[in-house]
Amino acid sequence: TAILDGDLTTSFGARIQLWKIGLDVFQAHPWFGVGPGNYQTAMNERLEVETGTKIGFSHAHNMFVNVLVRDGILGLVAFIGMFVVSFAVVIRTPHQNSASRKNFLTLLCGIQLVYLVAGSVGLAIGHDITDAVFVAGSVFALYGLLFQYAH
Repeated sequence: TAILDGDLTTSFGARIQLWKIGLDVFQAHPWFGVGPGNYQTAMNERLEVETGTKIGFSHAHNMFVNVLVRDGILGLVAFIGMFVVSFAVVIRTPHQNSASRKNFLTLLCGIQLVYLVAGSVGLAIGHDITDAVFVAGSVFALYGLLFQYAH
């Protein structure tokens, strides 16, 4: 209700402002973004111009906006590649239709889907513990899918 009334002072309203500003910064640097280490400065300067508020945010609470701002279109393609490549490898690998394969595929789909959805309203990738869970779960699932019949 607050957002529909134009009040962007809520937690979600602040996210909307950050997403908009992030997309504006991305449009100014579409191919390579602002580069690693420059995200916070670029976003905070634009936030102050847009809102008159001097607030420091380390991320836009949206991993897609973060990647676009920091790394541009090329970075977003590489980021999405983490998800696409793992599924392409699994699909192209000969396999037996077994219960354990279904379990590993469910784990892979589940962990990657959760991180994609969580990242759309937060920062799933970029915090050490969530990165560790994502990488470990993905590697474990891919190992089970690709090497369980390798012997």
